[in-house]
Parts: sequence; structure tokens; C-alpha cells
Amino acid sequence: MVSQGMRAEDIANHFYPGNAESMRADNIPKILRDATVKAKRTARTEAAAREDAIVEQTFKVNNVKYFNWIIEPGACQKCTLLAMSGPYKVGDEDSPRVPESSHPNCRCRRMSISVERGDKNRIGDNKVDFDFIDSDEFKSKFDNLTDDPKVNQQLRKYAIAMLTHRTGTDGEDSYIFDSAGNVVNKSFGNSNKLEVSVSSERVKELISEYGRGTMIGMHNHPTNVPPTGSDYTASGFRGYSFGIVVTHDGNIYKYSHGNRPFHQHLFDKNVEDIIKNGYTDDVERAYNETVKKLEGYGIKCEKL
Repeated sequence: MVSQGMRAEDIANHFYPGNAESMRADNIPKILRDATVKAKRTARTEAAAREDAIVEQTFKVNNVKYFNWIIEPGACQKCTLLAMSGPYKVGDEDSPRVPESSHPNCRCRRMSISVERGDKNRIGDNKVDFDFIDSDEFKSKFDNLTDDPKVNQQLRKYAIAMLTHRTGTDGEDSYIFDSAGNVVNKSFGNSNKLEVSVSSERVKELISEYGRGTMIGMHNHPTNVPPTGSDYTASGFRGYSFGIVVTHDGNIYKYSHGNRPFHQHLFDKNVEDIIKNGYTDDVERAYNETVKKLEGYGIKCEKL
């Protein structure tokens, strides 16, 4: 019997014998449960921010120049896109940070890269042979890039401009074209730095205006290597119809991403392993074998 002065626990046991604990749990006010979840979420977010700040200082102390965005299995689309569009330069204002570039409660991490992209597998030097660039053989490489001769001519024009601008340097230029061949974005990297980037904000603007699968991306490789892992992931992130790599020794590579995303290091590590394990000392062949090995991801590359 319930009587005046009984404790809440006694009343619960009277009406719900053996279930007082679960009854109390079920009746905790929703506002308290929500507040608890929010507090934990805020604590994890602040801890991630502090950890990321320490990582940033560690990068600088150890003279780390580049990093990748590392995700966990089942990561959200935003974080997956951040991982696909790396590597990033330490200290660059466009480079992402945890969690301000992702979302609260983010469990992603930034990991340093010890070797700059493409530097290990250089083919030849970065000087351009303009006698070859001015030849019909080189110019004809662009004839069948698309079904539109005007677009092909535009692509050839800017490829020659890139090579003229960057001959004898490790600097990279990037152009993005719409389906009619108009330049919709251009970026220029620093001289003697094997990098050129397009900010995530600008990529979103381009996709919003032109749509995915319509644009063509083109950049030069002073190292003369075929498209790298980051080129395929950037193609997917930016929504290219296809990409073009123009090397300083006059080769043209047309490449495209697939519908199945993968981390760029999966590609680059395969290239490295093929060379390191002695399967071939031909860098270009190592890239070709890697494309074949990863064809299940839908990536394609054609040397013109």
C-alpha cells in the first residue's frame, strides 16, 4: 500500500516490482538526456580540436609539409570527400582542420606525408623540348580528346601555354574547362613546388554552376609521370568528365575516375610496391600495371 512519506524508490517497487531501475531510466526527463548527449558531444568536439592543434604544432616542429585526411570506416560524405581531395599543405588556409572543416563530434585525423607527391618517381627532367611541342605529332595528340574540334583546339592551346610557362621548373598550372571548352577556373602553383590546388569552396561553386560529369580538368606534370592517385581522387571530388595530364617530355594522358571511391594512397602505394619489389624499374609501366590492378574501382587512363 502506498502511504504518505514513502520514498520514490518504494513507490516504484510497489507498482513495478523488480523494475524500479528501468522505470526510473525510462522516465528521466528528455531534456536531461538531451543535455547529457550534447555535453558529451561538445566535450569530444573540443578534445578533437585540442588534439588537432597539437598535431598542427607537431607538423611545424618536424617540418612536415603535407598531410592527408584520414577517415574511419563509415565516415560521412563530407569527410570522405575531404579524404579524397588530399593531400594538403601544412599551414595553407585552404587546408582542412578537425573539426572546423568537417562537423562536431568528428573522429577524423590528419596524418603527415613524408614524401612530396611525385618526387620519388621522376622521369627525365623538367625541361620542355619546344621543337617537339611545335610538331604535328604533338599537336595531333589532341585531335580525338572530344568530339568537338573547337574544344580539342582549346585544350591544345592551354597545354602549350602551361608547358611554356613551366619549362625548367617544378611548378604546376591547372585549368578547368566547361563542356564547350571555356576556361571556368585556373590555378597556378608556386615555382618548384609539385602542387597546384583548387579550394573546396571553389569546387562546390563549379559543381553547382556546371554540374558533375561535364567539366574537363588539365594540369602539367614536371616529373613526367602519368596521373597519380591524387589526380584520380581529385577528378572524382571535382566531378570531372575526364582529366588530362600534360608532361614536360610531351606525353598526354587522358584519365577518369570511377564510381567507387578509393584513397589516393592505395594507388600510390601500389606503384611504390611494384618498383620497390623489383617487378619493374620502368616507372611508367608501374603506373600502367597499377591502373590495371585497380580497374575494379572504375579508373581509366589512356596515353595519347
